[in-house]
Amino acid sequence: HQKDLDVMRIFIKIMESVTKKRCSAYDMDRLQKESQKQLAGKKYFLVLDDVWSENRDTWLRLEEFLIMMGGLNGSWIIVTTRSSIVARVVGDGLTYDLKGLPEEDSWCLFERVAFGQRCERENSPDLVKIGKEIVKRCANVPLAIRVVGSLLYGHSKEKWLLFLEVGIGSIKQDEGAIEPILKLSYDYLDSSLQACFSYCALFPKDFVLKKEMLISLWIAQGYVVP
Repeated sequence: HQKDLDVMRIFIKIMESVTKKRCSAYDMDRLQKESQKQLAGKKYFLVLDDVWSENRDTWLRLEEFLIMMGGLNGSWIIVTTRSSIVARVVGDGLTYDLKGLPEEDSWCLFERVAFGQRCERENSPDLVKIGKEIVKRCANVPLAIRVVGSLLYGHSKEKWLLFLEVGIGSIKQDEGAIEPILKLSYDYLDSSLQACFSYCALFPKDFVLKKEMLISLWIAQGYVVP
């Protein structure tokens, strides 16, 4: 998730991906020379995923460095974003508006996550009815469907109905806007799990968390009992 594009950091990540080793060059001139060396005679496919920066000047600067990066004609750069403003700022005219899943596929995904075993949904017609209403509220977005389905797995009909009427039912429907739905998944966690989740915000962006270390820190804070 990139709110502010850091051109230097992006270039470092590109070089680390290309060379499969930690980058030791930390100025743009050296990075450009190294990228030209590594990409000489090659095509590349670069994905900038989940970008949120709406700063046009930053994009122009990044575009300048990407052009100088080298590589053969036929190389591709794809930017993914949930912001229509970012799509316009990038402004190359090649915009693809990704739609949600078809309704049937959305329901199949929810079934697999929320019910698990086939016998569970066959023996729970009321849950199926409620579940289909919940899926409609997820705007056919796979991430939202998986999160909500996992949240409701194993819970009672009353819990599902409460979630439909008070939880997801309170969210204004807006196709593609899944942040409120994801926030709900946090709100419905037990307080101890909320504390564990929030604790991760203490670490800097792109920090690689090791499971054993994180669990030890949670135990030290009293969030988890060993």
